[in-house]
Amino acid sequence: MLKNAVIQLLSEAGVEIEKLSELVMKIKGNDTDLSLVLIRQEVEEVLSNTEAAEIILTIVILNIYANSNLLPEPLQTLIKGNKGHLNNVLPLFICNLYGSAGIIYYGHIVKAYSSLLDEQFTSFNPGIKNMVAGIAAAACARIDAV
Repeated sequence: MLKNAVIQLLSEAGVEIEKLSELVMKIKGNDTDLSLVLIRQEVEEVLSNTEAAEIILTIVILNIYANSNLLPEPLQTLIKGNKGHLNNVLPLFICNLYGSAGIIYYGHIVKAYSSLLDEQFTSFNPGIKNMVAGIAAAACARIDAV
C-alpha cells in the first residue's frame, strides 16, 4: 500500500508521524475538542491520499538524491541549495488537495511557525521542512472541514 511506503520513507528521512501530529496540535491549539489521536488520524488520512502520497514520495526522494549529490544540474542546486522555488512549490500541491484553507495554513505555518519547524525538525533541509509544513497544513484543513 502506498501509505505504508510513505510512512516508511518519511521515517527513514527522520519525519515521525507523532511529531507531525504534535505540530498540528500546536497549530490548532485553540481547538480544545481535538485530541492527539484524532489529529494523528487526520495526518494519516493526508498520507493515505494517493496524490499527496505521490508528492511526498517525490519530495523525499529528490531530497535524498540531492543530499547525495546524485541529481543533474540545475536540479541539484535547486533542491539542495534551496535556490529557486521548487522546495516551496512542491508542498503546495499537498495543501491544494484540501482547498484554499490548506494553502492559507501552509503560508501561516511557514511564516508563524518557522522557529517551531526549525526546533522540531533541526536536521532537515528546507525541502523536507516545507513538506512537513505542507502535510501539517493539509491536516489542519481536513480538521476544519470536519
